[in-house]
Amino acid sequence: MTEETIDLTATTHVAAEGATSLPGHSSRHRIRRALGTLTWQATKLVIALWCLFNIVLFGWVILNSFRGGSAIFSRPLELPKTLSPTNYVSAWTASSLGRGLFNTLTIVVTCTIITVVLASMAAYVLARTNVPTAGPITSFFAIGLGIPVQVVMIPLWVAMNAVSGFMWDTIGWWDERISLGMLYVATSLPLPYSC
Repeated sequence: MTEETIDLTATTHVAAEGATSLPGHSSRHRIRRALGTLTWQATKLVIALWCLFNIVLFGWVILNSFRGGSAIFSRPLELPKTLSPTNYVSAWTASSLGRGLFNTLTIVVTCTIITVVLASMAAYVLARTNVPTAGPITSFFAIGLGIPVQVVMIPLWVAMNAVSGFMWDTIGWWDERISLGMLYVATSLPLPYSC
C-alpha cells in the first residue's frame, strides 16, 4: 500500500512539473482574457454612451418642436415654457403635410407591393426552372444588388423625366407620382442596374 501511494505521488509530482514547465502560457492566457474582457466592457460603455447621446438629442429635438422658430435659434438649450402643439398644427395645415403624408404612403405601399410581386415571380421562375440561362440571370441579380443606388440614381432620374415628358407629349397628362413609383420599383429590383 505504501508503494502505490509513492507511485501516485511521483506521478502527481511529474504532472505538476509538466504543468509548471509552461508558466508563461497560463499567464499570457489570463492577460489575453483580461484584455478581451476589458475591451468588451469598453465597447459596451461606448455603445451605451452613444445610445444615451442619441436619446438626449432626440429628446432635445422633440422639446424644441414645441417652441417658436426664433426662440430655437436665439436660445437653443432653453426648455419650452409651454407644450403647445401650434407648430404641428401649422405644419399640417400651412405646409400641406397631410397631403404629403398621403402621397408618401400611397407611393410606398404601391411600390412595395409591385416590387414584392415582381421579385417573387422572378425568384420562383429562376429557382424552379432548369434552363441554362437561369444561372446567369441569377448572377445578374446578385451583381445588381452590389451596385449602390447612388451610382444609378441620376441616370434613372433622367429616364424618369424623359418618360414624363414623353407621356405629356403623347397622352396630354401624366402624374409625376407614377414616374416616381417607377423609379422606386426600378431601384428596388437589382436587375435594371446590371442591364
